[in-house]
Amino acid sequence: IMADPALGLILDVGRRVNVAGRPGTVRFHGATQFAVGVWVGVELDAPVGKNDGSVQGVTYFSCPPDHGVFVRPNLVTVEGQPDASPAGGGSSAGSSAARRASAKAGVARSRASTRVSMLSGSRSNSGLNS
Repeated sequence: IMADPALGLILDVGRRVNVAGRPGTVRFHGATQFAVGVWVGVELDAPVGKNDGSVQGVTYFSCPPDHGVFVRPNLVTVEGQPDASPAGGGSSAGSSAARRASAKAGVARSRASTRVSMLSGSRSNSGLNS
């Protein structure tokens, strides 16, 4: 079982999750070669992703084309666990709302960063990746 203690999430492979409101299944959780830090590879239910589980020629998991996406753990919501608390934890619904607001702010920052990066011609590793 892979956990992200900072978020109180259990992100083990096979767990049902949502990424930006899109349902999917965790297929990878850990370090990658494409960017520093911890990433979660999710196979989305619909073909709205960015890859097939491979990035820059490295396969992290396999799924149909356009069903895979890699995101930072803070952008993942575990299905059936609205407060995202660990087993036996006692997080309040208020902290869940704060996490959702924080994740939305992160997406907004990521989008803004991507726009700036596209204008400047540089890449950003702010949360979402191919």
